[in-house]
Amino acid sequence: MESITFYGITLSGQIYFIAFICLAVLVFYTYTSLKKKGKSFNSDASSLSSSLILTTPHTICDSINCIRCSRNHEILQLALTRLSYLSESDKYTKNDLKYLSKDIEKSLACIKEKEKSLPSKKHDSSQHSTPAVFQMFGLKDQELWSIKDFPALQILNQHLYDITCEFQHLYDHFLTDETVWKVNSTNKGRWEIAHLINQGHTTKVAEMCPVTYQILKKIPYFLDNNLFGDASYSVVHSGTDISTHCGSTNIRLRCHFGLIVPPNECYLKVGEKICHWKENQVLCFNDAYAHSVHHNGQKASGMRVVFMFDIWHPDVTESQKQILNYAFSS
Repeated sequence: MESITFYGITLSGQIYFIAFICLAVLVFYTYTSLKKKGKSFNSDASSLSSSLILTTPHTICDSINCIRCSRNHEILQLALTRLSYLSESDKYTKNDLKYLSKDIEKSLACIKEKEKSLPSKKHDSSQHSTPAVFQMFGLKDQELWSIKDFPALQILNQHLYDITCEFQHLYDHFLTDETVWKVNSTNKGRWEIAHLINQGHTTKVAEMCPVTYQILKKIPYFLDNNLFGDASYSVVHSGTDISTHCGSTNIRLRCHFGLIVPPNECYLKVGEKICHWKENQVLCFNDAYAHSVHHNGQKASGMRVVFMFDIWHPDVTESQKQILNYAFSS
């Protein structure tokens, strides 16, 4: 085939030249697109890495309503806004408003700082409480608490049979109902939970377990009408390890009332202290400490079941409770 010269380039050469230019443009476009996606991926990976600082793998959830995993910034900012509306009065003392507002500001700053830190620094201390969301300063800091400090909890001992029966009915007849029972992720094994109260909100499980719910309401220390207050049946199966994690706040203490406990098979580690559940006994601890749960029994040993709920830290005054219930109202 005869070639035609055009501006010093043969026609066949011109075609190759145009093809080369098009290829170069395509390569450049592909490179820049991938580079942008790479930046986005790195940014997403960085965000995920930061979230691991606040929560261990089993506590990371996809719930947009979780105050620890998704809404920690939001609820602290909202609390500050709410407190700014409160006028100084006899009901709310100037010092309480001032110091609680500062504690919320410090907690928000702490979360932001942790998100910039290395993931390896999470839970680097078991010597003090490290709440994942809100820390109130000045409260007595200890892992385990004696139930002698909370005599009203004895009402649970009087109703072990009732509470256990309502749990058993709920477990036997509604285990496959995902609106009743949730399966929490764990390192290994299986952990199931049914909330009567979830982040301050009463659920339909409370209606299904009316006796248990009414008993709970009679406990004067119960952390009610507050985002940080929960109550649930917690079931841990044999071979389960719930990895080390910290609760949302130190204004509460977490109580486990033993319903079904395989002897010598399960334990709770809070900070550096190890304790064991017993049936018809309340175990009270500060879940703002790094803690973990372990069920080392065989399948035949059965599951560990506790009724789990939150009470106010005894150092929080009545005035402070009112302010905190307003700031973190559910």
